[in-house]
This record gives sequence, C-alpha cells and structure tokens, in this order.
Amino acid sequence: MVPWEIWTFDFPAEGPHPCVIFSNPARLAHPAFDRVNVLLCRTLRGALNRELKSTEVILNRADGPDWETLCRVDALHFVAKVGLRERRGVPRAAKADLPADAPAPSVRVLNGILIPYP
Repeated sequence: MVPWEIWTFDFPAEGPHPCVIFSNPARLAHPAFDRVNVLLCRTLRGALNRELKSTEVILNRADGPDWETLCRVDALHFVAKVGLRERRGVPRAAKADLPADAPAPSVRVLNGILIPYP
C-alpha cells in the first residue's frame, strides 16, 4: 500500500466505495499504525449530470480506475488499514515515470493535493 493508490473501503454511512490513500509512506508501512487517511470517491457509471463542485475531482481511466470516479477532496476519512480491499490502481498524476506520450491525466498533484486540470 502506497500513497495515492485507489482501493475499496466499506464506509459506515456510505457503504463500499473507492478511496484514494492520502497518508504518508511512513504511516502506511508502520505496523503500529492501523488507520490511514483516505479520500472518499464514487464510481460514475455514466455522465455526471451536474456541475463539478470545487471540492471534487474526476479520475478518468488514464488515472487508474476502470470507470470515471468522482473524488471528494475536501474531507479525509481515517479508516482501518485492514478494511481496505481491492487495489484499483494509482492516479497517473501521482506516477513519476510516465512516458512523454502518455495521455494527460484528469488531475495533477500539487503539494500533496489532487488538483483538477483546467
């Protein structure tokens, strides 16, 4: 498990949803830390039928998930590591070794925050 990976977590109120790991590598690797920060996301099975809020970004297939995924970037959830299942990928903006001709991701990472491309 590394920062920015997309996993599935069964949130108490929302149910099972994708989430983006938002904790640093030291917390993720240390066995004494059993909880990590994540961003709650939602798989879109079609077009988003409303304006994207300033607190949301959409990860597209170039970012890793099989479907477009709406992520809320205004709140962190502190969840149990053991509850994370089904690794789904890593947003391309978080990958350092992209080839020059790779498709543009829908977001970029700036100071550790997912920022939508204009």
